[in-house]
Amino acid sequence: MAASSNDYIPVHTNVSYLDCADAWKLLTPKEQLYAYYFGKASWEGAKICTFQRSYESPGLHVLFRALFSEGIEKLREKAKANGVTDLEWRQLLAYSAGVLQNCGNYKSFGDKKFIPELSAEKFLAIIKVSTSFEHNKESLLDIWEEIKDVIYRKDPPYKILGFRNENGLTSYYSSNIARVEAEIVKEFQEEAHISPLNTRLIKLYDKLYWLRIASAQK
Repeated sequence: MAASSNDYIPVHTNVSYLDCADAWKLLTPKEQLYAYYFGKASWEGAKICTFQRSYESPGLHVLFRALFSEGIEKLREKAKANGVTDLEWRQLLAYSAGVLQNCGNYKSFGDKKFIPELSAEKFLAIIKVSTSFEHNKESLLDIWEEIKDVIYRKDPPYKILGFRNENGLTSYYSSNIARVEAEIVKEFQEEAHISPLNTRLIKLYDKLYWLRIASAQK
């Protein structure tokens, strides 16, 4: 299926800076600690969403955190020196911003998949010039080999989030679960006062389900 402009995050998409310095100064030390740790917990908890979005989303999240750990400008200069154009670099930034903002490669509103606008060859070229690749070559290549094909696919069922038997795809439910089964489990969760927001549902075999609840071990 040929990609269209609607399949990409546009390179001219703005990324806004949230300046909270003045508001921060108005908080008491106790309130600042609360806000800091609440924000930190939110970022840690966001990893849960990548596992619920799609099977490739956790790998993308790890990949981008590794790539940009050395700083965007330093990586940009190395990519440029290795044949990556300014447009291709901006295409990577747009895609990575979309993935990090949506906690995956499907839009939070509309559940439609977006794909990288730069080629897989240039994507890999940027990975290979990163400092993280020098220290974690095998791990990053394993992630790339696992996701490189699927992140570019737009044909059904990859086009939209949904149940597999309805021509969609999601990692929120295993591919052998239908909507009617999900509704039954949802009713059970409501009766047991278990929020479905931090869960994943896996069907082991007929009438046996594994409800995974995201949590932290102290």
